[in-house]
Amino acid sequence: MKKLMIALAGLAAATVMAEGLQSANTVGYQLQDYRESFQLGVPTFNLVGGTGMSVQNLIPSGENAGGSGSITIQTLNPQNQTVKTFYWLTDDDFGTDDGDDGWFENQNSTGTDDLSDYVFAPGEGFLLFSGDGEIKLTVSGEVKYPTSIPCGESFSIKGNFLPIPLEIQDMTPAGANAGGSGSVTIQTLNAQNRTVKTFYWLTDDDFGTDDGDDGWFEDQNSTGTDDLSDYTFTPGEAFLLFSGDGAITLEFPEVQ
Repeated sequence: MKKLMIALAGLAAATVMAEGLQSANTVGYQLQDYRESFQLGVPTFNLVGGTGMSVQNLIPSGENAGGSGSITIQTLNPQNQTVKTFYWLTDDDFGTDDGDDGWFENQNSTGTDDLSDYVFAPGEGFLLFSGDGEIKLTVSGEVKYPTSIPCGESFSIKGNFLPIPLEIQDMTPAGANAGGSGSVTIQTLNAQNRTVKTFYWLTDDDFGTDDGDDGWFEDQNSTGTDDLSDYTFTPGEAFLLFSGDGAITLEFPEVQ
């Protein structure tokens, strides 16, 4: 498994405030840009001393980051139907000055006793909607990452949960159901939730040779490894993963 050394020089696509980022318990934060309307996302960082990321550690900011539920986060099931919706509400929504801004599962909440305690698993993505314009999302927590995440059969939102850019070829499907022939795909989506790019996981067997590379291709009918994609995911960039033959895992580089 490859190891990625995080250096500040390699963080051009993100803002990370942490010294060195070489310790498993280093704490930092990152700013991510989100457009108006819909966008897939995935938390970078993990809860301090824990696994996964609390929805409350995802903080919208900017002139368009008002409350009243104009910003929402949705989790989806394999049929792309909403399972949970979190509404960003500010203290002003409650008509008080002693409450907390935060994410609520009830848009009509009247106080901070209803703050959600939802925790995203590592690599678990979401659909963020910003109704009033572009925003920034601050993600804060601990630099602590698994190298393998489970993915169910059919569709799921996954993404680059590392705070550095990730080349698609450094992320590989594994397990009994991770065969080639395009049964595992990755899709990037636009603001209308339409597919922009599709990447197909093809193995050496697909080419009828034993000297090629397994990898991600933008052409399902590729006949050799000269067509390997060079796509790079930015930190926090999510995608729609499809596994047609059953559950798999996605293997990520080790971060130290």
